[in-house]
Amino acid sequence: MKQKSLLRMSGEIVWYMVVFLLIQIFVTYAVSIAEVLIAGGDMKSIAANGGASLKEISTTGLIVSNIVSSLITILIFLRARWTLWSRDYLASRPWGVVFWVIILSLGLVIPSMWMQEQLHLEMPEAVEKMFTDMCSTPYGYFTLAILAPWAEEVVFRGAILRQLLKIFSRQMHWIPIVISAVIFGAAHMNMAQGANAALLGLLLGWMYYRTGSIFPGIVFHWSNNTIAYIVTRLRPDLADASLTDICGGDANKALLYVGFSMLIVLPALFQLFMRLKRGKEKKR
Repeated sequence: MKQKSLLRMSGEIVWYMVVFLLIQIFVTYAVSIAEVLIAGGDMKSIAANGGASLKEISTTGLIVSNIVSSLITILIFLRARWTLWSRDYLASRPWGVVFWVIILSLGLVIPSMWMQEQLHLEMPEAVEKMFTDMCSTPYGYFTLAILAPWAEEVVFRGAILRQLLKIFSRQMHWIPIVISAVIFGAAHMNMAQGANAALLGLLLGWMYYRTGSIFPGIVFHWSNNTIAYIVTRLRPDLADASLTDICGGDANKALLYVGFSMLIVLPALFQLFMRLKRGKEKKR
């Protein structure tokens, strides 16, 4: 019976990922095809070219597809109760947690840049261009910093990690946290974003495990994406710059920046360790 239960839960995790990816693909292609039709194309030409590709989608179409896919994802996962939503954690008024989560996200910006530089990870040019284009409009902020964090936390922590935590005992809670972080990184489909997402996934998974709520993760995700949006909007020339480049080519200066950032990160982690407490969650 236990083996059947494990197989069922593993199957559910795979199903969550399949649904998540299918929503992204279907909506993106639907919007892309709609743009071709609006521009005067026809279904015959679309079929002859194998469908409208992601490369052909405009910035507006990309924003629309992200908004629609995020909303569909949230609605499906909450409606199907794959993710359990409760106001109990918010009822505990965790405003101190919110403050330190934001401080932590600010402190991690420079160490994240340094890590990517040391691993020689560069974002694919097409992905970088899409991100920069989306940051050129306020509507891009709505999808990148509001809806995307909510949708991803609903899927990767609220559904996938919740199921993984059922499979492993509480003494082995880091195993499901690591697995969910790896899945989260892989879902970004490129090494530069994936490596950073996987490391942040460890932190997001830990926050979910400690509280049983996706709320702290949404706050962190929102703050992290907001910082990226603001920096890209104000200084698009820094989108592909390394930390050493920003420091004028001085690697030692870059290390000093990382060290200073850790003076923010470590106290924030300590405060969160003390403050992240499980709310009256719904039964897993």
